[in-house]
Amino acid sequence: MPPSTKVRKFHFVIDAWHHPAPKVQLYTRAMVIAAFGDESGIHKVGYACYGIGAFFFPADSTHIIENELAAICEQFGISEELKWNRIGKYQATIKAATCGLDFLLRAKCGFHAIVVEKASFRKWQSGDQEDAFYTSYYQFTRHLGKHFNEPIDLFIDDRSDRYPHRAEVLKIVTNRALAQIARSGTVSSVTKVNSKQHRILQLTDILIGAITSDTNEYLGGNNPINDGKRELIAMAGAMFGWDGLRYDTMPNSLVNIWHFPTEFRARPATRAIRLATSA
Repeated sequence: MPPSTKVRKFHFVIDAWHHPAPKVQLYTRAMVIAAFGDESGIHKVGYACYGIGAFFFPADSTHIIENELAAICEQFGISEELKWNRIGKYQATIKAATCGLDFLLRAKCGFHAIVVEKASFRKWQSGDQEDAFYTSYYQFTRHLGKHFNEPIDLFIDDRSDRYPHRAEVLKIVTNRALAQIARSGTVSSVTKVNSKQHRILQLTDILIGAITSDTNEYLGGNNPINDGKRELIAMAGAMFGWDGLRYDTMPNSLVNIWHFPTEFRARPATRAIRLATSA
């Protein structure tokens, strides 16, 4: 469901998962929020839905998070890019992805997502799917902006669009809407980046891919889930206190999954988040 609770101060926790170092707590009133967004299911034939999601946190903590995620990948011998489409039989990749998600959630990094049912989204059915996709991206960034008082630097995976100025338009349209909302933030920048250079963005791809795949299966879409992906979905769902990732959430300041459009709300059910990470 759309978020309704603002975050006024982050309680940001860095806990090095890979050694028994003492927990380091950083209490900060963020001046700028960094959000790393990605999508899944847009171009997959037979998919009944697609998703857009982002991890967010104080921008000045970006280097700490990137270093921790790099250490996790190094621990499991992962040098290549982590991607949902590559999750399969290789256990090291599954473990690196799971530990990365566990770290981000224990660090109190927020994650918000919108999952769109294609059949009930009239703009998608009208034919211009790129325009429909960015309409839902606007819905997502507008709700993200309503969640904060601070400016947001949004980093999105570099995708090939028919219209080359989509990122710029997304920023302008979102800020026009946010200007009409009291006590909302602003999107200060939307930057397309190479996901190979950002482990945070790779973990966004993993989680939104898992959410979209499980939801697609519930909706009866094609594209079977292999055993490795199913294992990761189960482990990520358990972190939320769930038996999977096909649900939308009660309003939550940290983790919020929103089913869109309205006809898709609460299908199959709306669940509360009960984080159950390894910490």
